[in-house]
Amino acid sequence: MRKTVHHNWCRFLVIFVALSVFLTPSLEAKGIKLTDVIVNNSSNDLLAYFNVRNCFDSDTSKALMNGLTIRLTLNIRLYQVYHLWPDSLLASLDMEHSIRYDALKEEFFVDLDGKKLRFREAAKAQQAVSEITGVPVIALKKLTQNNLYQLQIKAILEKEPTSSAFHYIISLFSFWDSETDNYSVEFKY
Repeated sequence: MRKTVHHNWCRFLVIFVALSVFLTPSLEAKGIKLTDVIVNNSSNDLLAYFNVRNCFDSDTSKALMNGLTIRLTLNIRLYQVYHLWPDSLLASLDMEHSIRYDALKEEFFVDLDGKKLRFREAAKAQQAVSEITGVPVIALKKLTQNNLYQLQIKAILEKEPTSSAFHYIISLFSFWDSETDNYSVEFKY
């Protein structure tokens, strides 16, 4: 009797592990990533430019077209780098971009950190969400020339259902969400 219970438990464990490995989407292969990161300046501010790639794979696009809101959270941090001391945090920005599709109006509604836009074409709406251009990070007068600085960026992609009951079910499947590693750029101002 004891061997039967033990064997059944082992079989269950092997089947569970096999199913979770084979049925869980690989975030390594399909995960979002930051590309084309550029640090520049205007006459007054330090600016960040970058793209978030692989946001809208086939699963995410299907979820979007089925009424789920796709949210992209961007964390931007600027540090002054010291060699013998801990780095000093100078600026911290958290931005939120979201996109949802209204099937009745056949329009995409995009929210870029409070700025509301509408698009008829999916490609243009997705580009607006994932292409970040000229985000002011810090005023140049707060930086000291000839010092070393580090800009760190992280992006988190989440799918949010519109109904609260469905939200509970979706939250159980966290593998639907994806995030990048911290992307760092060191530069001298």
